[in-house]
Amino acid sequence: MALGRLKPRPDQAVIDGYALPTQIIPNKGVIKGDQTVDVIKAASIIAKVTRDNMMEQYDIIFPVYGFKKHKGYGTREHMDKLRLNKACAIHRKSFKPVAAAMPTLSWLRKEGRIGQWGEQVAAVYLIERGYEILTMNLRCAPYGEIDIIAEKDGIIIFVEVKTYSKKQLGTPAQKINQNKLKKLEAAINKYTVDMQVEKDISLDVIFVYLQPLAPKFKHFKGIRLDA
Repeated sequence: MALGRLKPRPDQAVIDGYALPTQIIPNKGVIKGDQTVDVIKAASIIAKVTRDNMMEQYDIIFPVYGFKKHKGYGTREHMDKLRLNKACAIHRKSFKPVAAAMPTLSWLRKEGRIGQWGEQVAAVYLIERGYEILTMNLRCAPYGEIDIIAEKDGIIIFVEVKTYSKKQLGTPAQKINQNKLKKLEAAINKYTVDMQVEKDISLDVIFVYLQPLAPKFKHFKGIRLDA
């Protein structure tokens, strides 16, 4: 339980519903506690706001699923999205239809979606580390695309994602050369001028290594464009 990692560590937890006797932190359950217990009411509000904010972020990363208006896994709309697009990296695999719809590496290769999947899991990786995703796959004609634009600690971060799987030749590191960096610099300059960005900016590169169980990441921060 996440409560066990809090500092200071709580002596007891109050849960909306039934108690969880196997947890590290002693706890008691209160049926309909979100209607009768003030601390549970407050926690319920915080949980809803947090979830809504997360869904807005996930909607930027995975726009085809309509997460911003998500009403539940079992809704007809969501099931239709799963059938049409397969599942994505944040779907809960314990839900049977999700497990059945989870794409394999071979399917991603066949459909030409290795790069897209890599960009999406890289964005989730950033969220988990406190970044806010501003936009994905921004076209900056004629210079190309910026994979991810994020923000953290008041800095706008432009992220180039390179994805690698076993059946691809070469490595992600071989795909970034001076020509690519010049195009990225031009695209970033165009964005900062068009959007009148006044905050500090940075270029990061994330290498994503796709594997059957879980991807691995190498995150390089503050790449110099004039190197």
